[in-house]
Amino acid sequence: MRAIFLIGCSVVALGTGIACASSEDDAHRMPDEESNSDAADGAFDASTEDVGVVEPPPPATCTSAGWCLTELPDADLTLIDIWPLKGRAFAAAVSASLGAKIMEWSDADQRWAYIDDETQNENGLGRYVGRIWAPNADEVYYTVEPGYVYHGTRGAMTWSWERELLVPTLIATVGQDLSAPAAGAPETASLGVWGTSSGDVYAWRANTIYRRTSVDGGAPKWVEEYRDGTSTGSAIFSAAASEGGDIWFGGVNSGSACPLLLRKGPDGYQTVFRTEFKVVIVPAVRIECAPIPGVPSLERRNEPSNIPGMGPLSDLQVGADGEVTALWRPSTLTRFIPRDGGYDYVAEVVVKKRKGGANLEASSLWVQGDEAWLTASGLVSRGPVAGDADAFGLSTVALNGLPHVKPLYRIRGTDASNLWAVGARYAFHKTAP
Repeated sequence: MRAIFLIGCSVVALGTGIACASSEDDAHRMPDEESNSDAADGAFDASTEDVGVVEPPPPATCTSAGWCLTELPDADLTLIDIWPLKGRAFAAAVSASLGAKIMEWSDADQRWAYIDDETQNENGLGRYVGRIWAPNADEVYYTVEPGYVYHGTRGAMTWSWERELLVPTLIATVGQDLSAPAAGAPETASLGVWGTSSGDVYAWRANTIYRRTSVDGGAPKWVEEYRDGTSTGSAIFSAAASEGGDIWFGGVNSGSACPLLLRKGPDGYQTVFRTEFKVVIVPAVRIECAPIPGVPSLERRNEPSNIPGMGPLSDLQVGADGEVTALWRPSTLTRFIPRDGGYDYVAEVVVKKRKGGANLEASSLWVQGDEAWLTASGLVSRGPVAGDADAFGLSTVALNGLPHVKPLYRIRGTDASNLWAVGARYAFHKTAP
């Protein structure tokens, strides 16, 4: 089976703007020629006073693929995560000058607005954010350094916020913030929140999963529900749910080396996929993720020559048929397929190695039906989930012929007509398939 490759080079605009109404024809339309005036007529037309001075067209704000820039409230914002809804979106960002910031986008107003209360930046905190999730337009959750889960509700004029600090036993024992993102990859914090509804919300930090629960009739609190004790280096990165009610969590086992997939079903939490870091000496020294004794090993459907390698599972999504799709970082799209009461899997490399430069790494995955969208550095790519290299191509974010050097960290949508790709200083919105 051929690998799926993400190809191309992306370019983006220098400036940002929210208006996407200017057409390509408008952007390249030549000015009307001025008629030759006769000085003997003694007539003066103010519109001809600057004849010969041609104003350049404004920079384009939408790409040929329909990605439109939205204007951010501050220039140095790096958007780490976004949760779209119909007509609006919520985003979590960080800034060197502002700290952590939470924003809301309104389609009606065509603008971003800050909605946080600034407490997330007290005492020098707010240097990184995790995930953001909203069950509806009037309620939102987000996570922020060092392990806070914020819950906000919309009031008549402003938002009201409450927070709770998650302190897993592992972190309390070692005395280090093991949920912080890797250097140079701010989207990789193992600190997140997600839910199936307003009354069914989960959070995670490092190797521990919590559920928002009312104890003895009191106010809801974050109660520890699962702790992965098999490895001191395990961590959770993503969650999703099936139509049948199962909850899935993806992450990493043995530090940053090997993937981990958990399922919460009627019988509690079960390990579906777990391997461990191993150094192989013979016939040549290599590092791999090897099966763990006592843990069922999944069968791989495609040829073993295309082994994904080492890295966490993130960006989990579950289809109507129960198939779980995940990004096996740094470069592999992986599908866990139900079979005979269990699962096997198919893994395809989706990012091409660049000649003469650093390898591209996928940063985010979003799936709509049978179509997959990915971000990698400054690129956006789309193609069939089960497609090959010929069917998987670039969805351009190129604007005005200038190379894009800013990374994109998250792609997410509600459908093909409401899709966001966000990252360092840019937030692209796509409203047409």
